[in-house]
Amino acid sequence: MRSLDETLRERGLRFYSERIAGLPSFSSEMSDYTVAAKLAGKARRGGQGKPGLIDGLIAAIAIRTGATVARQNTKDFEAMGCRCDNPLVKRAI
Repeated sequence: MRSLDETLRERGLRFYSERIAGLPSFSSEMSDYTVAAKLAGKARRGGQGKPGLIDGLIAAIAIRTGATVARQNTKDFEAMGCRCDNPLVKRAI
């Protein structure tokens, strides 16, 4: 019998190979850093989330490129106006 840890590791590897490995990678632009600070700061000041600068940078790049962020923590990204999805949540079909 496999342990829970082995099952979760296998699930993570399968998720990565089937969904993540083939996704494009986006580079940052200088303006993304200013946008990131504004997005994260506005969300924090408004009490809507607690995104850090890195989360802000990810959101800024996603917004600029029209991408959706895949994260477990969707609250902070939604607070910054960024499309996001938690791929680990099972949805009824």
